[in-house]
Amino acid sequence: MSRFELNYKGKKEVAMKKVMFGFVIIFMISGLHAAPILDGIIDAGEGWIVGAANSDTTDLAGADLDTFYYYVASDTLYLAVKTQNEASWNVAYGFAIDVDQQDSSGYIGDPGAGIWDSWGRHIVFANEPPDYFAPDYQVYFWYDQASGITSVNFNRYNGVGWDYDFAPLEYAYTSDTLSGLHVLELRVGLSSLGYPGRVHIVSYIAGGDNSSCVDVLPYDSTVNLLSSGAEWTDTDTLHNFVDILITGIENRVHAPRILTPVLNGVKIEGNGIYTLEVYSLDGRKVLEETVKVNGSRVVKFNLPSGMYLVLDREAGVSKFIVIK
Repeated sequence: MSRFELNYKGKKEVAMKKVMFGFVIIFMISGLHAAPILDGIIDAGEGWIVGAANSDTTDLAGADLDTFYYYVASDTLYLAVKTQNEASWNVAYGFAIDVDQQDSSGYIGDPGAGIWDSWGRHIVFANEPPDYFAPDYQVYFWYDQASGITSVNFNRYNGVGWDYDFAPLEYAYTSDTLSGLHVLELRVGLSSLGYPGRVHIVSYIAGGDNSSCVDVLPYDSTVNLLSSGAEWTDTDTLHNFVDILITGIENRVHAPRILTPVLNGVKIEGNGIYTLEVYSLDGRKVLEETVKVNGSRVVKFNLPSGMYLVLDREAGVSKFIVIK
């Protein structure tokens, strides 16, 4: 039996188990895209950007993350995860969001004092310079192995505790009772996050009350993917995150940045610093190069023969090229 549901914010949770990851790339075809449609399906034509992937193996068939995606519109932040679950388990899917990168300005956690995150999970954050990753917001979903998503919270850290369901949240997902959650998509208004210039985000799977992470994207060595169940009940300190630039997106949309395919590379027309990411057709990032352009420049790539996708990361523009 398969399930598709579109829902709005919800409430709280209950139980347990874990996940991991593979790799699917979003081919953004020439120019910026319309915003993704919340339907529980990762569509390559909707402009989703791969933020993190986890190809390592795990021993938890019902708690196995595969890929974390994001997309930024003018007033909305879209997030998604795809799993590679092979079983349907009771688990919590979480997203932790840091919007200001200031020392001790968000939730850190204190195991000695019994201070845990907004759902009581034993997850703490490193708060290390220079980024001081300490989330100001958490989004949690409880996935029931038989019923699908049964509760949701969008929570804001207020310095001493959490404000629960403080703003609207929209989401969609696909799942079935044999292999659990397939894809979870959500969107939040940037106004709910205080219109940040950039955000740092980590996504993860945990179990029920007083559990910890059993899978995480981007991967963090504090989470043991082959723990034979011991990972459910420890304490995890997370250090890693996906860095998402928000500031200036409207200016980037209208800036005269032109990317034209040429044999073995691309011609860039514009001014400024360009970060070019090159992907193979199976979704692997094979090269990243940063170049400075004043007017125009041809950039050639020393790669094996074949077809590739080149992404101008700052503008969100991509082109297919041929290497001979």
